[in-house]
Amino acid sequence: MSHGIKYVVTVLVVFIFTGCLKDSLVSTQQKTATLGESFDIKIGETVSIRNEQLNFQFVDVPEDSRCPLGLMCFWAGNAAVIIKIQDLSDTVNTSLEPKAVIHEPYTITLLQLSPYPKIGEPRDRMLYTAQFIVMKK
Repeated sequence: MSHGIKYVVTVLVVFIFTGCLKDSLVSTQQKTATLGESFDIKIGETVSIRNEQLNFQFVDVPEDSRCPLGLMCFWAGNAAVIIKIQDLSDTVNTSLEPKAVIHEPYTITLLQLSPYPKIGEPRDRMLYTAQFIVMKK
């Protein structure tokens, strides 16, 4: 194998390993939040509610059809956010129902998802930050 091919293979292996390592590091991040107060969480992060037996993870944004800034749209659009509570996955939305998930005795409500789409900018899922609030009955 020539030196050039070995170099290319080595670079590819490093990129693949770095990408896998980044994904595994993102998925293990833990945050804490306070019941009744809004908080921000990024994809892959898990939040634990202080003094409560509740934690959940922001898993993904599989759909983001919100009307990009600077564009006139007939409909504002919607973004779907997947969260995982224990072993259950639920979807909450920015515009459509449901905007909240009930996990007795808690209600987890999506308040906002950023960044908002812009014309001509590609979607980078790792930049998403969701704002939630957790309330207890």
